[in-house]
Amino acid sequence: MRIAILTSGVLPVPAYYGGAVENLIDYYLDYNNKLGLHDIDVYSVKPNGVRYVRQHGHVRYRYVDVTSFVARCRRRLHKMMSDPGYYNYFIDYFLHRSLKMMEGKRYDLVLLENRPGFALELRHQTQAKIVLHEHFDNLNTATYRGREICGALTAVIGVSDYICRRVEAIKSNVPTYTVHNGINSGLFASATPARRENFGLKDDDFVMVFTGRVSPIKGIGELVHAMTQLKSLSRIKLLVVGGSFYGGNVNGDTEFYDTLRRDAAQLGDRIVFTGFKPYEEIPSILRMANLAVVPSTCQEAFATTVLEAMAAGVPLLCTRSGGVPEACSGVARIVEQGSGLASQLRMNIEDLYLHPEKRMSMARKGMERSKLFTREQYSAKFLATLEKICE
Repeated sequence: MRIAILTSGVLPVPAYYGGAVENLIDYYLDYNNKLGLHDIDVYSVKPNGVRYVRQHGHVRYRYVDVTSFVARCRRRLHKMMSDPGYYNYFIDYFLHRSLKMMEGKRYDLVLLENRPGFALELRHQTQAKIVLHEHFDNLNTATYRGREICGALTAVIGVSDYICRRVEAIKSNVPTYTVHNGINSGLFASATPARRENFGLKDDDFVMVFTGRVSPIKGIGELVHAMTQLKSLSRIKLLVVGGSFYGGNVNGDTEFYDTLRRDAAQLGDRIVFTGFKPYEEIPSILRMANLAVVPSTCQEAFATTVLEAMAAGVPLLCTRSGGVPEACSGVARIVEQGSGLASQLRMNIEDLYLHPEKRMSMARKGMERSKLFTREQYSAKFLATLEKICE
């Protein structure tokens, strides 16, 4: 097949600067090259220092310049001369330039990576099948022009059954397929545990770790509240790994982050904030921990943090959030969201602290289950699903 991939228009592919979606794209592109399956053009924002067109096996990267002085002028001009787009002038300009680059090229399938609104413009530009790969809850009954978007799509591939159900609720009859995310599980299983002393922790501490964006919807506030209820168990420590917005705010500079640190200060050294850490350091940090906690108060699409904890052999405590149970049901402690979340977290943390045999069983089962979510299995199923859609 001849496939065009329209990325999100924010971070480049390959994933030079990280990004969960971008890493997942890299996985199936590498798999495609390894087996020589399809000819693929990837439309991406231009990373610094890279040429506009880069060939790698069966994949060509076609870059849109969005950062140079000329590009910034063109973006402003596009904003003034064009009707309001679906997203914002930055994203809409990326789509505009990508469509220009696609002119005259024939594709069997165009894949939209997490940008459902792109389908509204694309349907007028191509006879190819248009498939949305939905990583977040971006297409549901509340989505602006959601039914119209579904009408422009050939199919939707969701990262979880939860995401597919959200699309199906629109009742547009667009077919949906679930392909769960995968990770480089070997990276987590074989990592050398980080040195606890580097984080001000002791060897005999019971270390819980939270990894990810420090935001209210991630439940970190409730987790800190649970820690205040565990004052008598002084060996229990919490390591908060992440900034307020991925890598952009290294130390976290939001009001919520600052308030959270003030609340945590009453526990002294019991809660340690690391700020943003590069992804390559996460496996070692997880391997150091006694318990991983994913206390999201939002509805997560799938949460690769769950897969990472399981692959690292760390017992897992999480909330019943969106697609999370699809990843870890039967191997993790799952608590309900709601007003009593902090108390539920406290009770389960205390129980697991007092019963190491339960943690060992959870860790063993989680590590085994993580083998279902490797990047190879994800890539093979994802590309097979695209082939099925094009039959």
